[in-house]
Amino acid sequence: MAEAAEAVGDRYRIESIAGQGGMGRVFAARDTRLGRRVAIKLLTVLDPNPGEDPGLRAHDRLVAEARAMARLNHPNLCRVIEVSLVGRTPYMVMEWVEGVELTRFCKDLDTRHRVTILLRVLDAVAEMHRAGLVHGDLKPSNILVDRDEKPTIVDFGLARAEADPSWAEVPRGGTPGYTAPELLTSRGAIDLSADVFSLGVILYELLTGRLPFPKRAAPAVVNDLLQRGAVPLPEQYTPDVPADLQKICLAALEPDPRDRYPDAASMAADIRRYLRRETVSARPRLLESRFDGQIAAQIAQAREWHRLGLITARESEVVTRVLTELQRAESPWIIDAKRLRPGQVSLYLGGWILTLGLVIGLADVLGLIDSAAGVAVAWALSAGTLALGLRLQRSGEKRVGIGMLITAQVVIPASLWLTLRRFGVFAGADGTGMGPASELTALLTGREVPIAGLANAQILTIGCTSLVLAGVLRRVVRSSTFTFFAVISAGAAWSALYLVIGGLHNVDAALSFGRWGVWSAMLGAAALPAALLIDAREHGLVRELGRRRSRQHDAAPVLLGSLAWMGIGLTAAALLVPDWYQLRSATGSAAGTAEVSFALAVNGVLLGGVMLLLGRGPTALRRRIAGVLRWILPTHLMAPLLLMEANDAFGVWMPWSIALLLLALGFCVASAVRQWKPFLFSGMVFLAAWYVRCFDRIETELGGDRGWRVGLTVAALVVGPVLMLLAWKGPAWVAKRRIRRWERLSSLRAEPRAGRSWR
Repeated sequence: MAEAAEAVGDRYRIESIAGQGGMGRVFAARDTRLGRRVAIKLLTVLDPNPGEDPGLRAHDRLVAEARAMARLNHPNLCRVIEVSLVGRTPYMVMEWVEGVELTRFCKDLDTRHRVTILLRVLDAVAEMHRAGLVHGDLKPSNILVDRDEKPTIVDFGLARAEADPSWAEVPRGGTPGYTAPELLTSRGAIDLSADVFSLGVILYELLTGRLPFPKRAAPAVVNDLLQRGAVPLPEQYTPDVPADLQKICLAALEPDPRDRYPDAASMAADIRRYLRRETVSARPRLLESRFDGQIAAQIAQAREWHRLGLITARESEVVTRVLTELQRAESPWIIDAKRLRPGQVSLYLGGWILTLGLVIGLADVLGLIDSAAGVAVAWALSAGTLALGLRLQRSGEKRVGIGMLITAQVVIPASLWLTLRRFGVFAGADGTGMGPASELTALLTGREVPIAGLANAQILTIGCTSLVLAGVLRRVVRSSTFTFFAVISAGAAWSALYLVIGGLHNVDAALSFGRWGVWSAMLGAAALPAALLIDAREHGLVRELGRRRSRQHDAAPVLLGSLAWMGIGLTAAALLVPDWYQLRSATGSAAGTAEVSFALAVNGVLLGGVMLLLGRGPTALRRRIAGVLRWILPTHLMAPLLLMEANDAFGVWMPWSIALLLLALGFCVASAVRQWKPFLFSGMVFLAAWYVRCFDRIETELGGDRGWRVGLTVAALVVGPVLMLLAWKGPAWVAKRRIRRWERLSSLRAEPRAGRSWR
């Protein structure tokens, strides 16, 4: 105390000692001029080497720590007020932090509340990491929490700049049991993942109430336990610990720094994914090695069953394939994009409504408004969706970003179509029709003169543009989803090329479509070698990198597209070429619309009952059949409503239209509840049919009223983006509300903690 009072002089009045460590002592003091309470840190003067000034060594260490703290500005990081280098004992004045250490404060809190407090700590460490600083000694006693549950990180005595060689003399060290082993033993460069290890230990202690290693274990012991996978899982101490938090904790404790989170921001992002109920990115080696061992044992067991004659070779192969596929790693955002949660359904539904507004709504009202302005609106929405999707991809919100990029993949070709139609580029002889090179519309409608629509060259232009766009997005996003779009675009462009060269010109319809089948089969045959090469390359990557690290899956859509083109094309050729098949027409009396619709609805109800019965069955076969029925059921329930609306069943049409809209939206919502993709697909298809019928009804019932047509278009162009924005921001809002609710409930349950000392 006397030494400290002598060092600080009259400016500060030393009150008590607040803490002591190997780097120095911290005193509680009072600023005599401003009357505020402060913390003063005096560094310990170590025994010098011969010829070395001990004050100079303390001076350098204090300057290093002050420089680290001065570079930071975050509410959860302790601030430096003053540094004094005068005299034999330099000292640093810091803000006084009222609080107790983290684990002591969190002792009576539930797990979710502890995580919300730790998340603030992670954000503060992330601010350090963005400045290129490594704290080097993160532990609960260096994280103080005040009465308002605000954590503050203190003691930067071991902080260092990650890439600054001038910090090489800052002493290594830390607290055994919390500090990363490489920080205590190695002599190489220290990166940000060293702090991640300490944060993993803190999270482990918050989840279980104990350390993952023996207390004060030597670095060699800690490293050996990690390498052997001998660290107990948190669930062994706390059985109800959330599985995702356990994965995050173990990923932060990886023995190899390259396998940990690269920085605190990445770890915080994973915890926020957990709070939003999304898939976390953590893939701890400890769990993966155990899982891989169990998979290998199961595959060996299947082969033994085959050897014993208990299962067939085919069944053994199926079991092996399924188990092997389980080891294929997917990015967490791809997994979340495939899950039909409410936010994801909102994202897809919003994109679909936006597409309908462009393709159907704007196409219909271009004649009522300034067509050039309408085209500009289409391109503005398309470009905005593309730009926002790319920005979200770069910022890490890839789940929402890929949904918006998929929408952009669809609406950009639609905007191109509106542009070509407006300015008559590649149009037919009449300016808008299919043109003299083909009579496809005449063949389909029985008209002698082609009706207005797309010119063949326009289809080819749109298909090629869509193919290029899909290729670019595949390279940027690295998702095979855009390979699927590229396959579809290639098929559309190839078919359009057939029309451009006159494949349907002045030829019998059956013969023309038969030749188109051969044309499509040629594309499939050409794509097959490419698909096999891609598949061979992906297989090589799996062998080289392992199934978990190889994430290219482009072969499947290309191979399936190739087989589909060949199958459909050869089938069309076989059925429609006159030498093989003779077209015949059937005549007969048709039942009334109401009767047909009622029969379809009854079938739909019966199929729904069968689907539910089979879906509860214990066998994979029954569940697989139930999955097939999910594709059929929605059509049997919604198609009758569409027929009854189109034919004014019972003299009315509006009730059927309203029922169709509600049922289509209902199937979309049900897809999120039951995770049934067929429901989402069918609901979106019949929503499109309802939207088209609305414009037809405006034409027939309201005389093509301009206000209704524009209003229906504006509604789609507004509702679509709103739903997509809700899908983007909604989960974060929900997570914030959950955090506030947890904190409120915890504060209501908490009683005054007798005997707790606040400093």
